[in-house]
Amino acid sequence: MPPSRGSGTPQGDRAPPKKGLEPPARPMGARRAPSPGTGQARPAALTSSRHCFWHIWQYQRSFCSPLDLMRLAMALGLRKSDFPMAAAAAAALLPPHTPSPTGSGGGARPGSTSATPPPSGGAHARCGRADLQRGCGGGAAMFARGAAVALYQPQWGQVRNMATLKDITRRLKSIKNIQKITKSMKMVSAAKYARAERELKPARIYGTGALALYEKAEIKAPEDKKKYLLIGVSSDRGLCGAIHTSIAKTMKNEIANLSNAGKEVMVVGIGDKIRGLLQRTHGNYFLLTFKEVGRRPPSFGDASVIASELLNSGYEFDEGSVIYNRFRSVISYKTDEKPIFSLETVAGSESLSIYDDIDADVLRNYQEFTLANILYYSLKESTTSEQSARMTAMDNASKNASEMIDKLTLTFNRTRQAVITKELIEIISGAAALD
Repeated sequence: MPPSRGSGTPQGDRAPPKKGLEPPARPMGARRAPSPGTGQARPAALTSSRHCFWHIWQYQRSFCSPLDLMRLAMALGLRKSDFPMAAAAAAALLPPHTPSPTGSGGGARPGSTSATPPPSGGAHARCGRADLQRGCGGGAAMFARGAAVALYQPQWGQVRNMATLKDITRRLKSIKNIQKITKSMKMVSAAKYARAERELKPARIYGTGALALYEKAEIKAPEDKKKYLLIGVSSDRGLCGAIHTSIAKTMKNEIANLSNAGKEVMVVGIGDKIRGLLQRTHGNYFLLTFKEVGRRPPSFGDASVIASELLNSGYEFDEGSVIYNRFRSVISYKTDEKPIFSLETVAGSESLSIYDDIDADVLRNYQEFTLANILYYSLKESTTSEQSARMTAMDNASKNASEMIDKLTLTFNRTRQAVITKELIEIISGAAALD
């Protein structure tokens, strides 16, 4: 048992070696007594090789397959009784050992019936086994070639398919930096979400109050009216899941349905993201676009500016709708739409004609105020949904980064252990070949 680190327990929590692999008690380099009936002794090189193999078995067996350990043992000249596995498993892994009739290694030739054992002291060129009592012939040079054939080819295949330690270290550093960014963005989004949720409750009063007139008066645009206005509410910032793509998908469907119905459709984009999503396929439908949205909490002044630009654009629409994301919970939102009508449509409604004392100027001012209220309500709902979606997305990104870091750390440790094992095997094989 190797020396422990400051206590009487083995190093770390590694399992103790199995029976049959205890380190030799005699000094390194001492010769073993002659085996019965052979008159030969196991050389000192095998004692050193057995000690080195014991260290590899104890510290590196978690990163090597049993087949690699078997080949290493055969290359070092150890007997089957020294292998740390059952006899049945060893027999299944070891190829059949047939002596070469010519003493040049490689096993019996096809069609040969001679079973004369070759001179001792060689190695089996096909399986790499060094049997010092009845070798396959070929001497130390054949032993070295057998060890190289049996041992190095599997290691080449494993190392070739693994990423280098430098590449893994670079990837780990990049993912850790990304994780720091996602965690910071999650904290910022959480603070903005808390503020947006507090401001959403009073903003909903504006939206419900503005739509009360449309619902009670049952205002509808006549069927012969052809001009329709679509307003999509998004923002200038991303990394918030499918917030913007859901708005773009709904607007594409509305444009297709209204165009098939024979209506003239124009689009107003609030936020740079909705313009980028629709510019390539529906760029000719855009009437106005508004930027610098979402960088700060929306106010009623922002909604008033948008409403004034719409009314002063010169486009006389008959009806329209505002498409936005309605906030439901921290992890849920729904794409919804609210109707808007022009002054002519509201004034010409049959249900509104019962109010005889409504002045035209009062109705126009109320219509402008209603449009600003609906836009303000939609902006607040979309902002709250965006911040909650970004907070959830950054939380998921941080968790995924943690999982990737764990996997890459495990890969790094395995690759490092494989490199160490490969270097140890090269040193041991070279020393055994020289002996």
